[in-house]
Amino acid sequence: MKEIIGITILLVGFGVAGVGDYDEAEREHVHYCAMVDSWIRHQGTRGHPNYEQRDCEGQSRYAGEIRQR
Repeated sequence: MKEIIGITILLVGFGVAGVGDYDEAEREHVHYCAMVDSWIRHQGTRGHPNYEQRDCEGQSRYAGEIRQR
C-alpha cells in the first residue's frame, strides 16, 4: 500500500513538473517569434533574425502576452 501511494505521489509530481516545462517552452517560443517579428518590422535594428528557422507564422499577434505573464 505504501508503494502505491509513493508511486502515485511521484507520478503527480512529474505531471506538475511536465506542465510547467511545457508552459515555459511555449512562452519561450512566443518570445522568440516576437523578436523575429520585431526584426522584420524594424528592418534589422531590433530583435533578431529567425536563425533557428522556426515556424513563426501567425505568432506575432501573441507578442503582447510576453509582458502579461
